[in-house]
Amino acid sequence: MENRPQLVIIVGSTREGRFGPVVASWVEQQVGPHGVFDVEVVDLAAVDIPLALPAASPKYAGDDYPRPGWPR
Repeated sequence: MENRPQLVIIVGSTREGRFGPVVASWVEQQVGPHGVFDVEVVDLAAVDIPLALPAASPKYAGDDYPRPGWPR
């Protein structure tokens, strides 16, 4: 098995009508055929992340701070 560097393309916008996925797809199509990298596209709109965070920082909120995906 060949050990190639990994290129992760992150689409950071989660807004409606965003253009990021188009650009990410184009970059993936340009880089992929070269075979230099293992290419992965990560779209933050497809990841369950909170869009708003509590006013208190995690340091002071303790166990009450929402941590999606973390065991309690």
